[in-house]
Amino acid sequence: MPAFLLVLLSLSTQNIFADPTPMANTMPFVGITTDQPVCYGREYSPAHLKAKPKQTVKKIQAKLEIIPEYNQNVLNLEVTLRGEKNQYTNYRSIFSCFLDDGGKYRCGIDCDGGSVKISMSSKNELVISVENGFILSGGCGSEEKDVFLQAVLGGDDKFVMTKLPAQFCAKSDWIDKIDNN
Repeated sequence: MPAFLLVLLSLSTQNIFADPTPMANTMPFVGITTDQPVCYGREYSPAHLKAKPKQTVKKIQAKLEIIPEYNQNVLNLEVTLRGEKNQYTNYRSIFSCFLDDGGKYRCGIDCDGGSVKISMSSKNELVISVENGFILSGGCGSEEKDVFLQAVLGGDDKFVMTKLPAQFCAKSDWIDKIDNN
């Protein structure tokens, strides 16, 4: 068989017209190092909040971190709720995350503080699907007043966030405190 036919046959079995853009990362914790977490965030516009009156979250930021000593993936969420009384209050929740049998990441808060599922969109955005709500403040014997974010369909049930620049995403100092104890 002539050489040029072998080349054509070889090319015909390959998709030479494939999109050279790499596929989006579908696993949220891939590429995260112990020294550099990855952060995502979104601040909702007044128009968005007006169109979704059931949504109470005004701003949300997520930090994905790894604690190698405990073989633990961590989701650190910071949430600002809408409303005058919440204007200057940022709530923080820390979740432990694991890969379930279906290949999806589930993240939960100890003492039945709630849970979420996390995934990546085709645009490399972090998607947080709130399952049964989660604690924002208080819980687990805390003396603080309990503030719980309910999973309300068409409201606080799903959040899609874009990646933030690395300079806005430093390693949490509480991880170093755990490491040094």
